[in-house]
Amino acid sequence: MKPPFLSDVQLPSSVAVAESFNIALTGNWPNPSWQHIDTKIDLDTDQLRVTISYLGQSGGGLAIQVLQPVRVLIPLSLPSAGVWTVEITGRAQTLSRTITVIS
Repeated sequence: MKPPFLSDVQLPSSVAVAESFNIALTGNWPNPSWQHIDTKIDLDTDQLRVTISYLGQSGGGLAIQVLQPVRVLIPLSLPSAGVWTVEITGRAQTLSRTITVIS
């Protein structure tokens, strides 16, 4: 399983503790045969860091080499106040954003 090529990640600048919000991820799969398989979210409450991997897999067979757009919303809530770092792992890069969580 591999992540897509990322082009942008957007999230609010601030939220309240335990408030649900969405992370908007945009990018491209290498071709139309790729499909989402799993989303892994790792919360490190000591370091105030979230690592997200949006993973997919090729459906196999032949596929034209045309990028397939990916646009998803990943729901999340954070358990404690502070400035959190959100890292989204892409195929060629990792995009990092910060969000302030207010108590």
